[in-house]
Amino acid sequence: MACEKNITSGFELDCTSIPTKGIVQSVTIMNTSDIDKGATVFNATNEELIESMVLKSGGKQAYLMTGVKTLLNGQATFAPKDDTFDGWVHTLIGYIGDLNPSALEQLKAYTNGAEITAILEMKYIGADGTGSSRYKVFGYDQGMVLTEAVFDANVNGGLPFTLSNKDGFENNGFPYAFFDTDDATTEAAVTALLTPTV
Repeated sequence: MACEKNITSGFELDCTSIPTKGIVQSVTIMNTSDIDKGATVFNATNEELIESMVLKSGGKQAYLMTGVKTLLNGQATFAPKDDTFDGWVHTLIGYIGDLNPSALEQLKAYTNGAEITAILEMKYIGADGTGSSRYKVFGYDQGMVLTEAVFDANVNGGLPFTLSNKDGFENNGFPYAFFDTDDATTEAAVTALLTPTV
């Protein structure tokens, strides 16, 4: 497929549907290596839209990371290049509230280089009301790794941390949209990733 460099439409702000900032404080996370990328279905006419995503067989599953207020957050930063394709750095701001032995075990996996893909649920569903703007997939092309974590017992006792792309290994584009048919169908597809595969 040719690299498209010409725009085909503009952007119009719908003043009857002003975007709501923030994400739902429940993020679906998974090992990037567990995604069966050969089975991912992209929209036939829009390669920025994922319509179906499944995990490999053998007990693979996604997990939830939950927070309150704005503890969890997602960011995408454009990364221009002079000598190769431009990219986007995907970032997930996470938080571990209870640093119990089980949590420390998972933290060790992050420390050892676990690469993570995450599905974030935006509070804004989109101007068309279908929910097509609700879910975004972070770190699909290049998984996110632990890039920052600072524990301060005098602040809140928990551990805020940052997952982002390795330097020089940006994603090919902005986080993909994830949408299939309608809001309810898409929500069910995201929830289904939490069930271990056979």
